[in-house]
Amino acid sequence: MRIRSHVLVAILALAMAACASTAPDTPVSSPVEGPDAAGGARETLPPARDLRPEATNLRERPFERALSDETDGSFHIMLSVGREPCYALGRVDVVETAERVTITVFEGDLPTDGDTACPDDAQAASVPIDLERGIGDREVIDGATDEPVVVDIIRASTAPMS
Repeated sequence: MRIRSHVLVAILALAMAACASTAPDTPVSSPVEGPDAAGGARETLPPARDLRPEATNLRERPFERALSDETDGSFHIMLSVGREPCYALGRVDVVETAERVTITVFEGDLPTDGDTACPDDAQAASVPIDLERGIGDREVIDGATDEPVVVDIIRASTAPMS
């Protein structure tokens, strides 16, 4: 068991290093799993990214993954996001029907004073999505690509990855 923990720590360190040095379009790697209080597997979500309604030049952008927490019914999307002020999440539109949930993420720019350097690295982020009812067996569609997204059913821990 001790060896497994060391391997998990090494994998986490490599995943975090990879996320810190990737371009904003690079998909988010899977969150880290760890034991919960009952000894079962829990997933740790990356930090939640705040929506910035003051963002300008909004454009649709895909997201990589969707997670539904079986313990509390919460729903999150995960994506790689560039650093602010160059890449800000302006808004997320959600359209629900009985058969599907379409989620469209809009990324934009924040107003800046003067020249701003925009690094090409990305950060793993999660965005909680408020749904009228649990996801159930509804299909999730990425509104930016009009493609279905796999929804992983998890027991999540919202503690940020460190």
